[in-house]
Amino acid sequence: MDKLELLWLEDNHFDHFPPVLTRLRSLKTLRLSGNRIPAIPDDIANLSLLEVLAVDNNALTCLPPCLGELTNLTVLQVRGNQIAALPEALSALASLRLLHMSTNVLTEIPAFVCGLEALEEIMANGNRIAVVPAALSDLPRLRLVNLSNNEICELPETLLAHWGLGLDGMPYAEGQDGGGAAAAAAAAAARGDKPSVEVSLLGNPLLAQGDEEGGEGEEMGEGAGAGGEQRGDVVATDAISMDDGVELLLSSKRGSSNAAEDGADVTGAKKRNRLGAGAPGGPGPSAGQENVA
Repeated sequence: MDKLELLWLEDNHFDHFPPVLTRLRSLKTLRLSGNRIPAIPDDIANLSLLEVLAVDNNALTCLPPCLGELTNLTVLQVRGNQIAALPEALSALASLRLLHMSTNVLTEIPAFVCGLEALEEIMANGNRIAVVPAALSDLPRLRLVNLSNNEICELPETLLAHWGLGLDGMPYAEGQDGGGAAAAAAAAAARGDKPSVEVSLLGNPLLAQGDEEGGEGEEMGEGAGAGGEQRGDVVATDAISMDDGVELLLSSKRGSSNAAEDGADVTGAKKRNRLGAGAPGGPGPSAGQENVA
């Protein structure tokens, strides 16, 4: 057991974190999802070689600060718990690539996440997030951001510019005067110096507000426009032209409480665009897919 590197203990009936696991100092992957574990012990810091920690669908209400000592961690999955906040000690996880925290009770993406420069995926759908830091645009390797089914009413203008969106969360139409954000988005596209990012904002108040202010609600109620197919109170449209490497999933049936798992397809209309000249699909998985090393 001293040389054990990978351990899967998912979908059992553990009602506590087995203490013996903290003595397996060669572990690189530990999966404990689908149990009833209420807390992670501080002794997990003994697993200094750990690269993947999955504790989805347990009974966790918080994460211990000692997780910040696991500096080799590249994947942290804590979906389907009751976690209300992330400890700032996680800011030490300089190698973290995948942060999956869907279906918890988080109210914000903490600012320290913007300093995790190795991050490629942030899955935070199905929370209560209302605050998203502008500095997410500074993450150089970020490919996928899922913020579906949260409580986001507005996003920072610099972040909207980075994602090529208007103040209502919708992509800029060709020739639209979007002020400083539009100019910044155009400049970023011209530089061509950032990777494709796939963004999902399904089921947020931001989009419903945009529909009301833009008068799209009336059009949806009266019937689908050109290129659109009416489905309930949303419209499925063709791809929207954007210029800065963003794939955007926007529309869903308003009021849907479906906190879709990261690996599930979200039912409802979608507005998609895969960007970059002739770059089909772009790098990284879709917003409804998970890619765990």
